[in-house]
Amino acid sequence: MPFENNITVVTSLTPFNIETQIENIKSWEKLGLEVVSVNSGEEIKRLQQHFGTVNFMEVHRDATHMAGKPLVYLDDVLQTLEKADGQICGIINSDIFLSANDDLIKFINDQARGAFIFGSRIDVDSLEGLTDQEEYFGGFDFFFFEKKILGLYSKTDFCLGLPWWDYWLPLVPITKGVPVRRLVTPFAYHAKHPQNWQQEFFESFGRIVAEYLKRENRSGSLDRELKACFAYIDEPEILNFCKCLLYYLKNIPVHIFYPDNPQSDNDAERKITTGHFFSASAGRKLKVAFFTSHPANIGSGSERLIYNTARALIERGHDARVYVGNAHLDEEPPFFVHQLPRMPLERLVERGQARLTGWNDLVFPSTALLGLWPWLGTSDVWHFHNLHGHYVSLPLLSLLSWVKRIVVSPVDKYLSTGYCPYPIDCDRFLTGCDECKNLNEPWPGISRDATKTLWKVKRFFIPHSKFYLLYHTQALAAFYEKTFVARRPAKVIHYGIDVHCYRKLDRESCLRKFGLPSIPRFVVGLLHSYLLDPRKGIVPIIKKLGKLGEQLPGKVELLVVGHGGHEIRNIVPPELSVTVLPYLRQTHELASALNLCDVLLYPTKAENLSLTCLNALACGVPVISYDVGGQREAIKNGHNGFIIEIDDEEGLIKRLIEMINNPSLCWKLSDGARSTAEKHFHFDRYIDDLVEYYKEILTKQN
Repeated sequence: MPFENNITVVTSLTPFNIETQIENIKSWEKLGLEVVSVNSGEEIKRLQQHFGTVNFMEVHRDATHMAGKPLVYLDDVLQTLEKADGQICGIINSDIFLSANDDLIKFINDQARGAFIFGSRIDVDSLEGLTDQEEYFGGFDFFFFEKKILGLYSKTDFCLGLPWWDYWLPLVPITKGVPVRRLVTPFAYHAKHPQNWQQEFFESFGRIVAEYLKRENRSGSLDRELKACFAYIDEPEILNFCKCLLYYLKNIPVHIFYPDNPQSDNDAERKITTGHFFSASAGRKLKVAFFTSHPANIGSGSERLIYNTARALIERGHDARVYVGNAHLDEEPPFFVHQLPRMPLERLVERGQARLTGWNDLVFPSTALLGLWPWLGTSDVWHFHNLHGHYVSLPLLSLLSWVKRIVVSPVDKYLSTGYCPYPIDCDRFLTGCDECKNLNEPWPGISRDATKTLWKVKRFFIPHSKFYLLYHTQALAAFYEKTFVARRPAKVIHYGIDVHCYRKLDRESCLRKFGLPSIPRFVVGLLHSYLLDPRKGIVPIIKKLGKLGEQLPGKVELLVVGHGGHEIRNIVPPELSVTVLPYLRQTHELASALNLCDVLLYPTKAENLSLTCLNALACGVPVISYDVGGQREAIKNGHNGFIIEIDDEEGLIKRLIEMINNPSLCWKLSDGARSTAEKHFHFDRYIDDLVEYYKEILTKQN
């Protein structure tokens, strides 16, 4: 091989698992890589007898004082590479086994000229046969690049064997404008074994990356997708920031494929078959398009759920996008969010005809053209969370369902009514709507009573569609079973929430985040996006709570969070103390606010299953709610809160007094709340079930 084409790779061998590392190094050298190991002098003495072909570079410092073991610093690895022969060099973890054709060196030399290549390993049960393959989604294991890129790296305390260095390596060239490519063809393998990173290093090194990106952002070198991760930088823990960067690094860099790799085109047992890596045909990932009317920064819990679901699918290796009818309302959306395609002047025409006729959600001709957009046309599933919101034509979508797999996840009763998302004290929709008494409802809004026509349109198109209906509560599924919507196949999957973000936190720390003094009183939480929404029943219950203040003077504090908080403050009886916080857009802020509460009061008059209530349970906050919708599917009397008959204000106050006077009951309910969230509403479980559901409908339609 010509001298300039030599590729030197640096690693750091360990004096453990010697036999496995010997086989790994042989696989590297078989492909023509020159191997250098960076170690302390003491380790070199123990290793040299086993690795006669490896060049060792001694370092005179290690991370024993910090990590308790002689890990080498990334700076020393990079400095070693500066002395390597050839223009292309690399870094590979010592527990990686390479299996590729002999022309790998040529491929890397071609692809790494003026560029940076990196990728993830494939975890296997055994390196013999490389069976039960599963792509590792937590980080990256091999890196190849031109030596001149080494000059871009500043000095840090990153160490091989501790977290974040593998994120840092590709992020630096990305921010400096160097072409970065992710090699996705399986050729780097790793025998599975337990991993144990200390949380303190995960946090501290993550903050180093966050500060670096903040500095780079000041110079304008970050793209929109990378800047989207800034939404998580100031969270109390670095986990969500890490996840966002992982999504970015897995999906934004150009993907390259190593041709004719023996392990990537072999028989079925050598193909990747992981639970996180499903596809309708072997080796192909899912492509899922989500649709909603508003972005998550101004939407409700439903929009947040859609965004989080898309992120989770991307993390697992799938391709997911969210198409938003009003994406322009978010100035810096996440990289996977896109504006829903529209025809020129379509929105203006739809608004005009809806104002004249009252025909909502009918005249959107762009709906018929969605399948012509390249990415949407090739996606596996279109997933809609509700069809109201003035952004899509229900009749046209029902026709498209004959050629596209369309999942509809209603969170209310809109599919079977002429207009109302929640027909409170009305069952006219069972036979046909007309003379609607809820025309003044602010959402979704209607100009005149066209409910009879709209109901007939739904009754005709929905039963004759090919929609797959996915409900999130048994209660809503039972409701739709009584309507014409029941003709479509349905499944129930309960929501999932992030129990790592929503968890018990130190109350004093949470108070400091909001600049609030200590609250010595029993804190009753009233949280909702729009506090003045009559359906939520917050205004009536606040007036009732005045009597509680009279009974227990100085013992109760109301915590009011959401839009309209200051208006609510004006109606709070003088017997009650009140703290008002604005609408909180960030999950960590909402988690902190919930942790200020001793109980969440949720006097809603109509509901599917409140995500706010689920978040509260995950934070160990008991919930008292009216018995509506699927609330009782999460809230269990005496275990994690109380379910009260609707409009039974006296019963609600009675339960509050019981909790105020019985601290041991509060502790019991708090433990039960957290347990419920972990066992029944874990977000990972929700994603597992959702992927299996997609698999099921893909198999059926195929």
